[in-house]
Amino acid sequence: FRLVKFHRPYEEELAHQPIRGLYSSPMTERLFVVDKENGGKADAQNAGINVCRAPLFCIIDGDSILEPDALMRAAQPFIDDPERTIAVGGTIRIANGSRIEAGRVR
Repeated sequence: FRLVKFHRPYEEELAHQPIRGLYSSPMTERLFVVDKENGGKADAQNAGINVCRAPLFCIIDGDSILEPDALMRAAQPFIDDPERTIAVGGTIRIANGSRIEAGRVR
């Protein structure tokens, strides 16, 4: 992705270990990487939330597989009832023994 270090100010509203650097990709403006000191999963999520500028964000594990329309379905409650919706969740299924091709369970 040819990541390049860049500077972007952010508010540290959620506590986390120090960020070493932010990296963006000239190939796609939607991708950036937060390089930070280890502090565990919740700590990394806090750093990502602090740096995020989008009104919505999605946190998944590295071994998760999302269905093609998962983000659209997750965003729908915020569109339908933005005053009352504060979070959404999804269903986790075990993929052990499943055939996975091109990021999809077959």
